[in-house]
Amino acid sequence: MTFNKGERRRKRRIGLGVGALVFFVGVLGLRTFIIRPYHVSTSSMEPTIHGDGERVLVQFWGTGELKRYDLVVIDRGGGGSPLVKRVGGLPGDRLQLSGGDLIIGSERAGQLGDTAPPVRLFSSSDTALSDAFDFRAATGGVVTPDYPWVVLDDDADAEIQLDAFELAPGREYGMMRYSEELRDSYLDGQGESVQGTHDVNDASLAFDFRLRRTGRGGRIRARLVEQADSFEAILQINQDFMGYSLRIERNPGDVLGATVVDFGGRPPLLPSPGEIEDPEWLRLSFSNGDNRLHASLVDKEGRVLAEVTCDYEANTPYLGARLTPSLTPVRSVASRVALGGEAVTMDVRRVEISRDLFWLPVGDYGVKAPFVLGPDEYFVLGDNSAKSADSRLWGPIRAESIIGRPTRVVWPLARARKLH
Repeated sequence: MTFNKGERRRKRRIGLGVGALVFFVGVLGLRTFIIRPYHVSTSSMEPTIHGDGERVLVQFWGTGELKRYDLVVIDRGGGGSPLVKRVGGLPGDRLQLSGGDLIIGSERAGQLGDTAPPVRLFSSSDTALSDAFDFRAATGGVVTPDYPWVVLDDDADAEIQLDAFELAPGREYGMMRYSEELRDSYLDGQGESVQGTHDVNDASLAFDFRLRRTGRGGRIRARLVEQADSFEAILQINQDFMGYSLRIERNPGDVLGATVVDFGGRPPLLPSPGEIEDPEWLRLSFSNGDNRLHASLVDKEGRVLAEVTCDYEANTPYLGARLTPSLTPVRSVASRVALGGEAVTMDVRRVEISRDLFWLPVGDYGVKAPFVLGPDEYFVLGDNSAKSADSRLWGPIRAESIIGRPTRVVWPLARARKLH
């Protein structure tokens, strides 16, 4: 059978039309059955997903193997709307919530290597350091006997200079103290702080610094306090200026872990004594999550120069106090986060404070006693524990109830971001 040119063109147009229709149906099917925007209207997942109308992109097929702290969309049936929650317990886990932490077996989840995403409480990019930290400031930058430790604010107050060059190691004058309490607070969709009502245990601190001047034994310090138990990450320049150490101390002077870096003829990443030309920005981070302490020093390229990790069993309040289960738990009443140093002059910027996810002991499942999950069961939790109905109240869910995984916030466009 043969066709003339007109018939061939008509057949080609028909073929293209059918192809376009198949493509459209395929895209529609992809949108309907694999990925789809999903409206979140509750505050149970604040601040991971804001409950003021954010839409998230949900993958409804091929969720893959789930890990602890993965986000999931669940359908409990009964005609209710699907819910977004976070996986806390996996099949076969022996799980319990205690002191705000998630206990798996006999260990905290963080000590098993499962890390929950942090919740930001403060950033110097959004709030002036002078509005959130207590420190001694000198007028006009003049060092006097009344101000052995000086902070010089610039106009933006996002970058400051800390002059602690004349201070001997261990002087508290050299510490800037965070003035806010650490609670289950968070930043809402407008960037405004929503004040929590429950004290949280675990926190983290990170900041950039560059050294302008150093003396022998110069130190840069980051402090976290939990239940009156004090921990510090201390970066100390060696007396011979041929290297430095990064260590974690407890209450103070009890060294829990340390690493020593010898320059070994390489160009030093920390400076020699005296005035410094063209100093490099470095970042010191210190976190306490689920009784696991981690400190790291990172350069401007993101390379880890030194890091220390160590675990501890339980909090031991400073100055001899003891925690007794039958009594009211010891509470930290002074500042719980601080940074500073001695025998150094340094610029500081990009100060950030975060907290860990905090689980309240509400409900009957996994709260008063451990709960063992079956081979097809998951324990799910809301990030905003005070406002979440989850497995603490209605027990575990079966794998078949997990219908998808949220991947990104797609609306409003100004808040578009990947979910963790």
